[in-house]
Amino acid sequence: MNDWCPRSNTESIFNSNKADVLKARIDEMTLSDGTGMDIGTLWGAKALSPNMRGVLGGDFADRPVAFDDEDIMKIAVIMTDGGITDQTRPRDPTSSEKPHISNSSTRQTIVSKTNATAYFKSLCDVMKTQSIYVYTVGYQITSGSSEDTLMKYCAKSLSDYYHVEGFDLSSAFNGIAASINNLRISG
Repeated sequence: MNDWCPRSNTESIFNSNKADVLKARIDEMTLSDGTGMDIGTLWGAKALSPNMRGVLGGDFADRPVAFDDEDIMKIAVIMTDGGITDQTRPRDPTSSEKPHISNSSTRQTIVSKTNATAYFKSLCDVMKTQSIYVYTVGYQITSGSSEDTLMKYCAKSLSDYYHVEGFDLSSAFNGIAASINNLRISG
């Protein structure tokens, strides 16, 4: 197995209503590489795009629904525990070098941090123009850091960004749930 490729037990599951399957997948996830917030955000946007209807599999063939469906709210939650990094791979695809080893003589940059950051911001802009309500969570990141600034940028509003310094993520997700319920009542 190539350590540079995510394992099959970390593949995304889309359009599922099976809480036990989703929780089990989260429990199975292992670290594969650096922080690719742009890639995670891209898949979140795809999961909400009607252009992906019938492509993502899952339990609901009619999803994702159209952006202009008045009965549906599209919500994305983007969470990070670090800043966007260069995405690198070994120059030799048969290399046994581990992803977490930094050796510029044997690795090549596939996407630079600068390009990934710009792509992340453009994805956030696109989601907001498509009426996707974006919440963000910065988990144990430094206040005022570049990743903190990016999470604030991507959130629908500053009040939709949650900065979590300790280990208690439940307060952030409870706040998001309360906000979603308020949106449903007022919408």
